[in-house]
Amino acid sequence: MNYEDLTEEQFDYMAEQLVDTWHTLAKICEEAKGIGLTPQTHSICTAAIQGQREICSALEQDEDKEPQWPPVRKWKVGVNQECLVHFTTEVIVEASTMREAEDLALERANEDPWGQDWEEEETLEREVKDTFMCEELHV
Repeated sequence: MNYEDLTEEQFDYMAEQLVDTWHTLAKICEEAKGIGLTPQTHSICTAAIQGQREICSALEQDEDKEPQWPPVRKWKVGVNQECLVHFTTEVIVEASTMREAEDLALERANEDPWGQDWEEEETLEREVKDTFMCEELHV
């Protein structure tokens, strides 16, 4: 069968049906073993196991494990975290009002931030942001 001719929805439906069939084959083999080991039950189990392996192969999954659809894939996800840290410094200014003093202090601190004697205060907030960098790992 040419899988390239299928739409994604058709392929997903087919894969779900194959996984269901895999489980049906497992049940058939289990029931056959419950009847007892005879040449007929042995050949039934052999055929069921072969069918299960072919299903896993068609889905490009491990033939010795139960298939999953949608398949579990490995992802590498970078999560951004923002941490708010407060720094303080004291700036000596000459001004006629408190508002003017604040404005001058802010202006001087911004003009030469590296020249200030900043003291780190406690970290107040830590927040995980909902921006991610995500890529599928192909192993």
